[in-house]
Amino acid sequence: MSSENFDPSNHTSLDEPIYVLRDSLGTLAVSVLASKYDLSQMSYDEMVHELLDIIEELHNAYDSMN
Repeated sequence: MSSENFDPSNHTSLDEPIYVLRDSLGTLAVSVLASKYDLSQMSYDEMVHELLDIIEELHNAYDSMN
C-alpha cells in the first residue's frame, strides 16, 4: 500500500495509508463500541471488556491485510 505522497525523509509528507489506519484503530474501536451499545447503560467494566474484544477483532483484521 505505497503512496506516492509519502517520503520518509520529509516530515511534512503524508503518512502511508497503512500507518494512518494502524494509528486510528483505537478511535475506530471506540466508535464501533458506541454504535453497538448504549454507553449510558454500561458499567466501565463492561465498556472496557467490550472495547478489548473490538480491539482484538480490529487487530486481527489489520494483521490479515499484511
